[in-house]
Amino acid sequence: WPRLPVPRGEATQVAKRTSQRLFFCDAEGWIVDEVRRAVEAAGLGRAAVVSPWMRFLRYKLANKTLKAHVDYQWLPGYANDEQQGYTPQGLETTHSFLLYLTDCPHGGETLLLDRLPPSRKPPPRRGEPPVPAPPEEPEPVVLAAVAPRRGRLLLFPHHCVHAGAPVAHLPKVLLRGDVQIVA
Repeated sequence: WPRLPVPRGEATQVAKRTSQRLFFCDAEGWIVDEVRRAVEAAGLGRAAVVSPWMRFLRYKLANKTLKAHVDYQWLPGYANDEQQGYTPQGLETTHSFLLYLTDCPHGGETLLLDRLPPSRKPPPRRGEPPVPAPPEEPEPVVLAAVAPRRGRLLLFPHHCVHAGAPVAHLPKVLLRGDVQIVA
């Protein structure tokens, strides 16, 4: 993974990100087949279609967090109707998977949350009237904290709010991909 190409614009964006993204297509289907078998063995649906378009995430700085967010399916910037797992219409993915490639003995957990955190608007600019504070919202509740362990596969719906706890032990490397679970 260290020699995978970095996409255009990534060099400037990587300074803003918690992790470096290295894009990968499993053209041979080795990872696709193993993830599909694992998902189907878990009994989550009749079948699973795993997209071959994935990305390695390498966390580069200790004590940084990944903000709460939801995922969306990721498709490369070009169409390929012949590649299984990529279909522009009718085969949208439903779930994200994280395959942890390194152990982090302390920190770096993926936190599954019950909701996004309260919105925090920046203070008004000089000369603008103050914006009334919104009613106090409670912070999200952590439903599960999944520790990064080499070989662990985490699967969750795209719409599941999640965040990353501070990474105390580097490197933290994982493979992120998309799955459609057929009910």
